[in-house]
Amino acid sequence: MRSRARIGHTHLTHSFLITKEPAPLCDACNVDLSIDHIVTRCPKYAVARKIFKDSSSLRLALSEENTEAIYNFFYFKHLNNKL
Repeated sequence: MRSRARIGHTHLTHSFLITKEPAPLCDACNVDLSIDHIVTRCPKYAVARKIFKDSSSLRLALSEENTEAIYNFFYFKHLNNKL
């Protein structure tokens, strides 16, 4: 899960390439949906992001020291099965 999130290529954010559908938009912000947007900027996940030791950048949020937090973040937001 962490590897897919770190490279940003997940079913949630990139399945449109296979299905030939339009790129997904964030339902809260109406911008292109990306792992970076979910983990660092989207207000919908602001409270959940507090689980990370540092979420100021995608690299820091998805760092080795946040391994358990990464899993919990995606699991409790019901996004783990979409990665």
